[in-house]
Amino acid sequence: MRTLHYYDAIDLLKPSEVAENGYRHYTAEALDRLQQILFFRELKFPLERIKQILAAPDFNRTAMLEHQRELLQLERDRLDQVLQTVDKTLISISQQQPMQDEELYGGLSRQKIDEYTEEARERWGNTKAFKQSQDRLKGCSKEQYAALAKESEELVQELADAMEHGFDSPEAQAAIDRNFQMINERFYDCSLEMFHNLAIMTTEDQRFADYYRRFHPDLPEFRRKAVEFYCAASG
Repeated sequence: MRTLHYYDAIDLLKPSEVAENGYRHYTAEALDRLQQILFFRELKFPLERIKQILAAPDFNRTAMLEHQRELLQLERDRLDQVLQTVDKTLISISQQQPMQDEELYGGLSRQKIDEYTEEARERWGNTKAFKQSQDRLKGCSKEQYAALAKESEELVQELADAMEHGFDSPEAQAAIDRNFQMINERFYDCSLEMFHNLAIMTTEDQRFADYYRRFHPDLPEFRRKAVEFYCAASG
C-alpha cells in the first residue's frame, strides 16, 4: 500500500478514483501500467527513468514487453549460472576438492571462452590492438579481472543513468570519455575511428546489443549516438 501511495505522490501511477474512506481504485488500464512498472523494477530500473519511458509519446506496450522479456531472460540465465556456481562451491567445500578456474565465478564455460577468443583472433588477431590487449591482460590475476569487469559494468551503468540527459549531454559524454580512456589505458591504443567502429558493433552485433540492453532497452542505440557525437567533437 505504501508503494502505491508513493507512486501516486511522484505521479508515476495515479489511482482512477479515491473513495471517501481513502481506498484507491484502479482501472484495468492503470493495472496494466502497474504491471509494466513492476517488470521494470525487477530489472532494477530507477523510478524516474520508468516514469520517462512510460510517458514517451512513442511508447509501445507490446514492444516494451518484448524488450523486458529479453532482459528478464538474460537475468534468469545469469542467476542460473550463479546458482550453479553456489552448488558447485558447496560440493567442492564438502569434498575438499578445489574448483577449476573457469568454475569459480559462474561465468562462461571454457568452450565458450575459447569460441569467443577464437572469434576475436579471426577478427582482430593480426592487428596491433589485439596483440596489445593480450599482452596487457595476460598478467592479470583473478582479482584484477574481477575488478576490471566491475569497473566496466559501472561505466555502462553510468551511461545508462545519463540517458535522461541526452546522448550529447555532459553526463553522457563524460561516461563515454571514461570508456575511451579505459580502453586505451587497460587494453590497447584505440583511435577515434576504431572507437566509432566498436560503437557500431554495439547495435549490429546481437550479443553486444543484448549485453547493453541488460542495463536499458535503448542503451545500444543511445551509446552509438553518444560515441558518434564524442568522436565528431574530438576529431
